[in-house]
Amino acid sequence: MVRLAGVTRPVEQPSSEDWQAVESDLGFELPTDFKSLVSALGTGCFGMGLYLRNPSASSEYIRLSAEALVTYRENLLSFEQRTRFFFYPAQSGLIVIGSIDRDHFYLRPAPAPAVKQPSRLVHIDLDLAEASELDMPISQFIHALHSDRLGQNWAADLRTAIWRNGSVPFFTSVAGASIRVP
Repeated sequence: MVRLAGVTRPVEQPSSEDWQAVESDLGFELPTDFKSLVSALGTGCFGMGLYLRNPSASSEYIRLSAEALVTYRENLLSFEQRTRFFFYPAQSGLIVIGSIDRDHFYLRPAPAPAVKQPSRLVHIDLDLAEASELDMPISQFIHALHSDRLGQNWAADLRTAIWRNGSVPFFTSVAGASIRVP
């Protein structure tokens, strides 16, 4: 996937110390796959704006930190009250790791005390309040989405929204200061 992205000079690449700091603040380990992908690519977007959260991002809107996740949840309290979805720092709350428009991707923590590491990737369309649990890590999901290997209708629509039927680059490195993701 990193080869497909074609990133030669990543911007805002998180170090192992950045990951250790955010994991310490959150109280659990993030999946190795997610950390490796963000570390290799740095800050940027897939297609027309699928951003992954990054502990080194200069933009507060895509920074991965406990503080940013609390702010994120505050913006979704009415959604949380209308649905069965709960977000970090709620107990077993979903941890947002990526988004494009109103489609967001989360890690669902494994039930305590079984594992410290979030174990499931979840896609939620915030407009429809529909969720899909994905039985794959984020890098595998993005590759399958781009390759049109997911059978769900929402995935086909999302693929078109992100990559405009192949008319935009797979990934673009961008400086985070200019990024604003709701």
